[in-house]
Amino acid sequence: MGKDSLDLFGAPKTLRAVPVMVPLPVPKPYSYLVPEGVHVQAGSLVQVPLGPRQVFGVVWKDADEEKLDPAKLKPITAVFDCPPLKDDMREFLEWIALYTLSPPGLVARMALRAPAAFDPEPMVEGLRLTDERPERMTPARGRVIATAENGPAWTRSGLAHAAGVSTSVVDGLAAQGVFEHVFLSPPPVTAPPDPDFAHSALEADQKSAADQLVAAVRAAHFGVTLIDGVTGSGKIDLYV
Repeated sequence: MGKDSLDLFGAPKTLRAVPVMVPLPVPKPYSYLVPEGVHVQAGSLVQVPLGPRQVFGVVWKDADEEKLDPAKLKPITAVFDCPPLKDDMREFLEWIALYTLSPPGLVARMALRAPAAFDPEPMVEGLRLTDERPERMTPARGRVIATAENGPAWTRSGLAHAAGVSTSVVDGLAAQGVFEHVFLSPPPVTAPPDPDFAHSALEADQKSAADQLVAAVRAAHFGVTLIDGVTGSGKIDLYV
């Protein structure tokens, strides 16, 4: 799927084309040129030109048997810095397309429904305490300043909540130069693991039911188990 051309020094270079599944009612991927210096792999999320507009797509599995001239193809315009769709996910999308007699492009659109999720998390605007102090000190302002001294930077709402004041108090201090605006790293998508986490302590009846659930799972055969209990009796804890 490549064709040699010459670089500035006369040495041959290879142009590469890859199939890209676009989120449209199409029966198969379209081929696009991989720009020089750009790395993509099967599952990479990319942006490609389609007619007069730009669309999002997934680099599909290679089709080496299809002979194309990459020099005649449109190039990929952007590669998103996010994990590629795994092989089993793409195979699952193909299975859905076959099972429902749907165009693979429309099924792939389910995985591309929120293109903003491909972008890295944006920086969070924060506040950092300066050496300036307000002309008039109030108890609320004093609490904000004292709280801000306990950390290098705060979000506006986080600082107000920790100090027990409204955000207007924080805004007033920022307007007087008591705080400077900074950018903070985005928070993690999920909370870090808690090494002190422990299973819930189960009562005697709960423990008996949980043991039966564990035994049913370890038996590795299909079965139905019904837990009957009033609200708040710990049914979810048993399943967990």
